[in-house]
Amino acid sequence: MKTYRVGVIGVGGVSSLHTDAYMALPNTELVAAADVSEAALARFTEKYGIKNVYTDYRNMLEVEKLDIVSVPTGAHVRCEIVLAVAEHGIHALIEKPVAIDLAEADRMIAACEKAGTKLAVNHQRRCDAQYRRAKQLVNEGAIGELRLIRAMGVEAGFDMTNNGTHLFDAVRIFGEDAKWGWASVTTKGREITAGDVTWADRKATSQKEALVAGDRVSAVFSFQNGARGFFESGREGVFGVELVGTKGRLVCVDGSGGPYRYPLAIWAHNDPPGEWKPIEVPSDELNQHGLGRWLCARMITELIQSIETGEEHPSSGYQGRAALELIMAIYESQKQGKKVQLPLANREHPLKTL
Repeated sequence: MKTYRVGVIGVGGVSSLHTDAYMALPNTELVAAADVSEAALARFTEKYGIKNVYTDYRNMLEVEKLDIVSVPTGAHVRCEIVLAVAEHGIHALIEKPVAIDLAEADRMIAACEKAGTKLAVNHQRRCDAQYRRAKQLVNEGAIGELRLIRAMGVEAGFDMTNNGTHLFDAVRIFGEDAKWGWASVTTKGREITAGDVTWADRKATSQKEALVAGDRVSAVFSFQNGARGFFESGREGVFGVELVGTKGRLVCVDGSGGPYRYPLAIWAHNDPPGEWKPIEVPSDELNQHGLGRWLCARMITELIQSIETGEEHPSSGYQGRAALELIMAIYESQKQGKKVQLPLANREHPLKTL
């Protein structure tokens, strides 16, 4: 069994999800890390014992003979990093969203295609047993013909761009490719204007991690398989999707909310007297090497499998770009005031020229 040499670029925030997984998996060896902060690197070395650290990731890529690099940075710097990683012939696992806009995502995917490297986006639901079981049930016709996919659990603005990429990717697990989208984006009850557009990130700094506008979003998507997707911004106490078919419904959610409680499981509603019933998902598939359900071990394992087989990763750059495109379609529809066709002709962020 080959051991894959791994480096991490950006050791703050969610990087521990990546590093903990690499340290636990038997066929990966975490050998180096890079970050612009010397203090962050010192903490990383103290925690993981990794002494090969760099304040310039380019030096790490030059010096270390790496097979895989994780990039858990903000989206505002991710494109440049992935282009450099691909140039060195290294495979990449990146955080979400894949990029600031579709133009950057296109460049990243093209660079990896040219280099023959794999690009995976950390949308874990693509590799999660719950969603795979739900997809299997839908494909088997357990709820009849899939007609509606309701997405729930994120606010407008930065939350939609950041956590929302998980949600819209989950929608695409069942709807697959979208044909068109229509949306309304408002702030304080009025249509957004150029004056409402701002750069933001989770820390409300000037890092320009996401270009956003509006405090309320309503959106409809039409998918190639005949299903329609509906999204209304707001937390609602749950995060996930409701699947409505001609013979029943399935719900895949991460939290809980009234009047039914949904604890990390699939629930079905299709038999008299109309009660919600949990669907068993094998527990051994929800954890890998004891790392927990939402961590990266399975994503990394399937990245290695895709490297060795040449197959597309379940959460590839293509899938990550398509999830981002649904969000860009929301803003593009609001900008044009009409339904927009997908794939979008405009690859730049629609809010740049609102």
